[in-house]
Amino acid sequence: MAPRKAKDLGERITEMLESVVADVWVDEDGDSVFREGRAVVSVTVDETLDWPVIVLSAITNTQLPRIGALYKYAAEHAFDRRFTALTVATEPGEPFADLILGWEILAPTLEPDVFAWAVGFFAGQANDVADEVHTLFGGELPGSEMVLDGPADEEIAELDPLSDRDRKRWRNHLAHIERRLTRFLARPMGAEFLIVEVEGDDNVYLQFVPADDGLSIRYEAVGEANVLDPDTVARGLGRRLVACGWTAPADGAGAGDGGNYHRYLPLPLDVAAVAEDVAFTLQTTYRKKPGCRLAIRAARGRTTRS
Repeated sequence: MAPRKAKDLGERITEMLESVVADVWVDEDGDSVFREGRAVVSVTVDETLDWPVIVLSAITNTQLPRIGALYKYAAEHAFDRRFTALTVATEPGEPFADLILGWEILAPTLEPDVFAWAVGFFAGQANDVADEVHTLFGGELPGSEMVLDGPADEEIAELDPLSDRDRKRWRNHLAHIERRLTRFLARPMGAEFLIVEVEGDDNVYLQFVPADDGLSIRYEAVGEANVLDPDTVARGLGRRLVACGWTAPADGAGAGDGGNYHRYLPLPLDVAAVAEDVAFTLQTTYRKKPGCRLAIRAARGRTTRS
């Protein structure tokens, strides 16, 4: 019987990573990658040195302006967070920069429990950097492009814009929706929600609820099962919503969606575009006119109307 081939270091590191992280995938460079919060972390084994090294790295922020303040921040805070180093990455001729957090760990003496702690610690540090730098310099959060709260094969539907003519007709409502969305997004996302309701007796509303992944907003539209006007609103409503990019509710009792259709909107939101989509949905799927009355309410604060 041939002796069993010993696992190489890369295989052992991948196994240890899979034991502590739910979803791990391999990127085009062959590195193991996982996401935690807003951070997308890659794990590489470098065996070109005298001692093998495990490299944890995360591109915490992208599309950052190449300004002196960014370089000054990176230089002054490069080693603020324990064990890790912060660097600015640029491409010749490009006006933007990326920020990278890294940590090199000697591999030969690394125990599984220490590795598990290191992975969690590093992901937490990367999330802290992402939040702080985004607040200071803007840019984009790479992890926000990955919305995993819904089914894995569910795509994020594009928002539908109003025509120029309809935008003018809905102008007052758009301003109202934008104000309330901006206020909603400025608050901690705990138990918040925002509901845009058409005043009347047919129970037409759209609502916004933070998704469990912390990177997106679940955007819901009331379905035909809960609309009270079967003739002018509910008839053909499901077909119209799906045609406009909404995902139909799951079948069966206890599905958890309350009969509502939904989309996921990645953060940060384009508030003006979302406001337009609310008006477009009310007009196109629920047959509402710009002269309708809207009431907007949240978990906290008063109801406002337009």
